Amino acid sequence: MDAIGHLVAGLAFVALGLAAAALQVWLWRFPMVPDPSGRDPHGVSTAPRSWTSVHRGLGYVFLLVLIAMLVPMVPRLWTYDEDGWTGAAILHAALGGLILMVVAAKIAIIRRFQRWGHLLPWLGGTLVLASLILVGSAAVPVQSVTAGATPEVRSVLATGCIRCHGLSTVARGAEDHGWGETLAEMRKKAAKRNQGDPTRGLSGALEAHLQRVLPSEAHHDRESEGEESEGEEDDD
Repeated sequence: MDAIGHLVAGLAFVALGLAAAALQVWLWRFPMVPDPSGRDPHGVSTAPRSWTSVHRGLGYVFLLVLIAMLVPMVPRLWTYDEDGWTGAAILHAALGGLILMVVAAKIAIIRRFQRWGHLLPWLGGTLVLASLILVGSAAVPVQSVTAGATPEVRSVLATGCIRCHGLSTVARGAEDHGWGETLAEMRKKAAKRNQGDPTRGLSGALEAHLQRVLPSEAHHDRESEGEESEGEEDDD
C-alpha cells in the first residue's frame, strides 16, 4: 500500500470510528438489566439487538482496516534512516501505538473483563480522537508534496520516497544544496541497500515538481542572484 492508499484507508478508518462512536453513544442511552449469566456486573443493555449487531460489525471492519494499514507500515519503520524520524513521523508512530493499545483494551474488556465496561465510552472517544489526529498528521504532508503532480510523479512520491522515510521528510524541503542533489543522495542510499532507483528514472520530473511545490533555499538564492544581476545590468 502506497502513501496515498494509506491516506484513503486512514480516512475510511476515521469514518468507521466516528460512525461506531456515534452509534455507541445512542446505544448507551438504553437502560441496563441484570445479566442472566452473571458475568457482567453492570448488566446487559436493552438496546435493539439489530443495532448492537451493526455496532459490532463496524468494530470488526474498523479492526480489519487497522490491520490492513499496519501490515505494510510496521515493517517499513525498521528501514527508516535518521532523517525519516521527523516530528510528524514520531507523532504518527506514537498515535498508532496508542490506538493499538486502546483497541486491545476494548477487546479485553468486552471478552473477559466486563467489570471495566464503564470505561468503554472513554476508550471509544480516545480511539476516535487519536485516529483524527493520526490521519490529519498524515494528510498534510501527502497533500503538500503531491499537489499538482502528474500521475507518474505522484506514483513515485507515494511509493519510492517512502522506502526510507515518510512524506513528512519530503515536506520539510530540500537541503541547502537543492532538490537535484537531494534526489541524487536518495538514489545513492537506495543503491547501497540494493533497492533500485527510487525515482524510476524520473529524477528530472521529480526535481521540477518538488522545486515548484517546495522550493529549496538554494533555489531562492539563485533567484535572488539572478534578480540582483538583472538590476545591475539595468543600472549600467
